[in-house]
Amino acid sequence: RTRKNIISYLKNLRTDIIHNFEEFENTHKFERESWDYKKGYGGGEMSVLRGDVFEKAAVNWSGVGGDSFPGSDEKNPFFATGVSLITHMKNPMAPTAHFNIRYIEKGDKWWLGGGFDLTPMGFPFDEDTEHFHSVAKKSLSGFEEGLYEKMSQAAKEYFFIKHYNKERGGGGIFFDHYNSGNEQLD
Repeated sequence: RTRKNIISYLKNLRTDIIHNFEEFENTHKFERESWDYKKGYGGGEMSVLRGDVFEKAAVNWSGVGGDSFPGSDEKNPFFATGVSLITHMKNPMAPTAHFNIRYIEKGDKWWLGGGFDLTPMGFPFDEDTEHFHSVAKKSLSGFEEGLYEKMSQAAKEYFFIKHYNKERGGGGIFFDHYNSGNEQLD
């Protein structure tokens, strides 16, 4: 694990996602806009696609750092990088999907965070939810035992809407401060 390798991995992941989304659209491409982080160093790139399949899709990358972790007065260098996406489909029967993965260093500690979830737009289909969760479970099966169940439960809690007394959408996975100690698996 090196910062350079993680940045490269995340930028490549973002490029692959953008490429695959553009394949759905054929004639529509992402519009990209770079930004700078004013409170430290680094920045990122926002990318938005409006097309025939995606009403709007955003796939963003950032890599920022500074002398003090955001929200803290304590001088403790930090670095954070990640990829995030959200999709809104033109077809009102298709669900919205959210995804993000982040890597954070604070002093000499590091961890991963992120998740993804599925939100039907008023038209939930059990087969969509079942497929979504089967892919999530399969993607986590090569790691520690029970990881899908743990992260799925964390999503149930994180995406719980108290005033409706229910989970938002079709669920997903969520994790924060994840560090198994195995730098090859994380």
